[in-house]
Amino acid sequence: MRNSWLGMAVVAGMIAGCGGGGGSDNGNNSAQLPPGPKTYVAAGATVGDYFTWERTTREQDTGAETYDFNTKHFRSVGADGAATADYLNDYANGPDDALVFGSSTSSADFDSLGRWLRSRYGTCTETADRPLHMVAPSTIAVGMSWQDTGFVEDKCSLNPATQTAFAFKGNVSAIEQVNVPAGSFTTHKVNRNEIIEDGNFRKVSDRTCWWEPELGIDVKCITSVTLANKTSGGNRTVVQTEVLRGYSKQKLARKSDTVLRFIGNWKGRLEGTALGQNVAGTCNLAIDWDGDISGGCFGNGVAFNVTGKVNAYGGLWITASSTGNGSPWFTGKLDSLQQMSGTWDVSAVGNGTWTITQD
Repeated sequence: MRNSWLGMAVVAGMIAGCGGGGGSDNGNNSAQLPPGPKTYVAAGATVGDYFTWERTTREQDTGAETYDFNTKHFRSVGADGAATADYLNDYANGPDDALVFGSSTSSADFDSLGRWLRSRYGTCTETADRPLHMVAPSTIAVGMSWQDTGFVEDKCSLNPATQTAFAFKGNVSAIEQVNVPAGSFTTHKVNRNEIIEDGNFRKVSDRTCWWEPELGIDVKCITSVTLANKTSGGNRTVVQTEVLRGYSKQKLARKSDTVLRFIGNWKGRLEGTALGQNVAGTCNLAIDWDGDISGGCFGNGVAFNVTGKVNAYGGLWITASSTGNGSPWFTGKLDSLQQMSGTWDVSAVGNGTWTITQD
């Protein structure tokens, strides 16, 4: 998920990988359940639930591809089911650029029916004029349909607020079996057409998602996005393919862990004593697709080049080499999806603590 509802100019933005949904309401976005087919209701969220997707974006004209990884992690869940989720996004230019990451974090609020309310990224907040089904309702059946029109307001720091108009139609057409890296799922096939107007730009998205009704999440989506410049007449088309790489759903006791939830850039502090003196430094690390760790910690009395490994379950091993006194080694743990901490020790030299967080 990019850092805005519109995303980058041609990216499907929050529409991809936000999950959520809900039952019917009295507004335009009410979902009409058919009388015949079986109705499924998704299990509610629990703090710590996460879902990680891999997304490939392909330029239709050039064939160029980019890759990014999005993890949706539930930070808080209210008694009524309303929730706040953090989105960890890491992207690279290709599968061979394992250490060339761009990392970002945003968050989103959902109501008790799982519908999107607002997002925060940097100094900006985006707010819908009404709760929205971002992929599909959490109460779902074959044959149901829904639609909506409205706008999203974007307010960044001291800048004037702007509004982006949207209109979409969605429906559930079939039940299909889908295989993705996270497993094999029996899904509802969800089709959606959307038009977004933003100043001189008009974005048209045609998307098919395969929605797992118990998880209440899309395990695969294919989206064709065409961005037209209404002034120049130029247009650009990309095709995005998303697949679920890992997840943990506590209420269902179901999970398929993936190391990809940890990839990206990490930074933090190292402190302690060495040879009777206080030492402190700044650490910068990167975790790649395979969980390999590289980087270093440098500063006052500190000069370590770091290598290591993290596995899909959060197990952490780190060693380091130094041009100074001895070879330090770190022990630690992943405290959460965004923080790791532990101790360091150099025999006959010193020891201390370190804490590193994801960008």
